[in-house]
Amino acid sequence: MHKFQHAMLDLLRELTLSFQSVSTTPALDAELLIAHIIGKNRTFVLAHPEHKLTIGQLKELERLKRHRLKYQPIAYITNKKDFYGLEFYVDKSVFIPRPETEILVEETIKEALGNKRMSHIVDIGTGSGNIAVSIAKHLPEHLYIATDISGPALRIAKLNSIKHLVNNRINFQKGHLLDSIFKKNTVAPKENLLIATNLPYLNDLDEAFENEYPRLFYSIKKEPRLALYGGQNGTEIYKEFFDQIKDYNIKNSLILAEIGHEQKDFLKKYITALFPKSKIQIKKDLANKNRVLKITL
Repeated sequence: MHKFQHAMLDLLRELTLSFQSVSTTPALDAELLIAHIIGKNRTFVLAHPEHKLTIGQLKELERLKRHRLKYQPIAYITNKKDFYGLEFYVDKSVFIPRPETEILVEETIKEALGNKRMSHIVDIGTGSGNIAVSIAKHLPEHLYIATDISGPALRIAKLNSIKHLVNNRINFQKGHLLDSIFKKNTVAPKENLLIATNLPYLNDLDEAFENEYPRLFYSIKKEPRLALYGGQNGTEIYKEFFDQIKDYNIKNSLILAEIGHEQKDFLKKYITALFPKSKIQIKKDLANKNRVLKITL
């Protein structure tokens, strides 16, 4: 970056051009990075193109720019990610919340409001805590349980629950899927549960994906593998989850699960075999792709 280019408009243009090789959203990345450096929000950055950065801020911007050019996600660089109107702390130990998951949160809130008997809302594989915390902010009367197999992820989720003042209503449990709730000490009833989950559902990213979407491929590989990949066809973790639902004899409950858009038919068949009387519906995302399975037990 040239020393005379202190104005944000010039910096935005330069950064956007630089990030085109590593990002599908180069302009947004530039705005978020500058906002982080100057301690303001994106609105300020866009509304004040004439604002000047100090020499110290420019040096820090140059340093963070190098990280982005190595495919480090912006959310990890700034330790911030907006989700459902809230700002979450994130780092390399957690999956970065995606806009698609806001549909899962929205549907869970709707179902909770329409099913008063469901007092417990359970978030399996909580990661940064974005699902449980977002729902808890909107539904203060419910009790919450959030689980994750990763200790570092649970630490981040707890931090976010404190940040948004819902920590006293979320019971965090470490363990694999439902085992952390029911295997040793039961911390929730086995019926009238509302379960919202966004378990890993990606296939192993292959060479064809790398060749077609290199910017996405290398950025995604910076995120924790444990939080991304669902084994063969991306459905192995979900199969194990629904097996546990059956093994623990969960009844009269509702499950909302974010899935890969091509996994609907396979998972519907698998779930129906386990629960012949279940009712299964699908909610599409804004791109009209299958995104959230709703299973009534």
